Amino acid sequence: MKELQMNGQYNPDDSIYAPIKRKLEERDDSPFNRKRRLKPKTTFSIIGIILFLSIFFNIPKSLYNDYIVYKHAKIVSYLEKNMEYTQKSSQIVNTIVSSLNNPTFQNTNNIRQARDTVKDLMNNSIQLNAPSEFKEHKEAFLADMEQRLVILTYLDVTRSSSTYDRNEFQSYINELKVKQELERDSLKRAFNEADIEYTELADGTIQFWYKTNDPNKDKPSSLLYK
Repeated sequence: MKELQMNGQYNPDDSIYAPIKRKLEERDDSPFNRKRRLKPKTTFSIIGIILFLSIFFNIPKSLYNDYIVYKHAKIVSYLEKNMEYTQKSSQIVNTIVSSLNNPTFQNTNNIRQARDTVKDLMNNSIQLNAPSEFKEHKEAFLADMEQRLVILTYLDVTRSSSTYDRNEFQSYINELKVKQELERDSLKRAFNEADIEYTELADGTIQFWYKTNDPNKDKPSSLLYK
């Protein structure tokens, strides 16, 4: 038989065992079929494991990124309103204080109107929803707003009763400056707690960076807190 195989005259499929072999190959539990099925199943299993691991590791990363974007969006929303109320109230107080240098300034109606406007801003500030890392900052921010309201209330009362005292008034101004410094320090601590990158510019403005889902931005966006 070996000689026939070497001479190319023997074909296994023509042997007397060929029908038996074919019947075995047709059975599902045949070792011949098992060998043929083993490689595709193994290949599909490896591909499935790779896909599962890829999804398993990428989903937490995607969820975490979405969480950071959501968290930063809340912080930005809070600080934008914070800046709006701070700048409006500060501008009102500065306008009134500057007018005090005019010896003929006696218009208490302007002072009262300014006080009422700042009071409304104060009430709006109280309603702000501060992120957990910025709770302390909100308290410092409200202390600033309250001090501006105190200044305008003092001017309203003393101007109408002619009991205005420059030194006493200056003490309220100095107290406002101290509270503004405390508010800035509190803001920096909040940025650190929230793990937000920031830097303080030469003019005192604080620039900070936050993440967005904008596909056109390779780097985090930035905002100036004045």
